[in-house]
Amino acid sequence: IICIAGMHRSGTSLLASWLESCGLTIHDGNYWGPSEGNQKGHFEDKDFVQLHSSAILLESPKSYGWKIFSDDFLTFDHDQLSRAKKLVSDRNAKYRIWGWKDPRSVIFLKKWKAIIPELKVLLVWRPCSEVVNSLIRRAGKANYVHYRITVLESVKLWIIHNRRACE
Repeated sequence: IICIAGMHRSGTSLLASWLESCGLTIHDGNYWGPSEGNQKGHFEDKDFVQLHSSAILLESPKSYGWKIFSDDFLTFDHDQLSRAKKLVSDRNAKYRIWGWKDPRSVIFLKKWKAIIPELKVLLVWRPCSEVVNSLIRRAGKANYVHYRITVLESVKLWIIHNRRACE
C-alpha cells in the first residue's frame, strides 16, 4: 500500500499520474480528475480526500478542508476512523497493490501508519518559493473561494506540511 503525500502544488499529481500509468491502482473509480485547479487532473481518490477534509473541517471550520495550520498531526474521530479502516479493508479485498494520493495525507501520517503498519509513503518535496508561487497563481485565476490563500498562509502551510513529512 502506497500513500503519495506532500504539500499541495508540489508535484503529487504528477507522481500519481505516472504511477497510475505504470499500473498502480490509486483510486477505486471515484477520483478527482481535471479541474480549474489542475488541468491535467488531481489523481486524488475522493474517498480519501473527503475523509481528510472532514477531519480538517472539524479541527478548523474555516479551512475549506485543506488550509490547516495545526502544529500537530491530525487524527480521526470514531466515525472517521471506522471509515478509514473500511477504505483500507475494501481496497485490500480488491487490489494486491494499491495506493492513494492526497496532499492532506501528510498531516495524518501517524494515524495512517497506525492503521496500516506496512504503509509505504512517497513524500514529494518542492521548494517553498515554487509552491507559494503556484498557490498564488491558482488563487488569482480561480473562481472558487476555497482556493484563495495569502502568501503568508502559503508559507505557513508549506512549513507545516514539510515538518510533518520530516517527522
